[in-house]
Amino acid sequence: MDLAYGRKFAYEVPSVTNGVEKKMDLISYEPYQFDWAEDYLLEGSLESVQTDVGTGLIVYASQSTIQIGDTVSLNINGQSKEIKILGKLSDCPFYSAAGVGTIICSKDTFEEITGESKYTIIDVQLAKGATDEDVYAIRQMVDRFV
Repeated sequence: MDLAYGRKFAYEVPSVTNGVEKKMDLISYEPYQFDWAEDYLLEGSLESVQTDVGTGLIVYASQSTIQIGDTVSLNINGQSKEIKILGKLSDCPFYSAAGVGTIICSKDTFEEITGESKYTIIDVQLAKGATDEDVYAIRQMVDRFV
């Protein structure tokens, strides 16, 4: 195995920002993914979102009114959890349903807000020459984390 990294997703979470209700997808990133996001940063701070729990990045959408500095209140299992927006991305590699916004946050922020510690997706990049047996062994390990 060459690299492994994971993401956690919470889909279509009810939210309120500045009195406007909207559903949001909340997605956790790890350091490698934040490095990739740098190419899409329109404004704000990737570093702060990685280190400051309770913060995130909004992915640009023409119909969105969410700005840097806004606080998004997410309804997670009947409880209101807040995330402060510290940056804006022009795009991200994940599809959200029509009318659903996307917030990117750190693993720590995701766990703090949702209470979920398991990954939704684990990506693995194999070293050259990896075998079917290597893939099987990885699958066995991953079952504990997904």
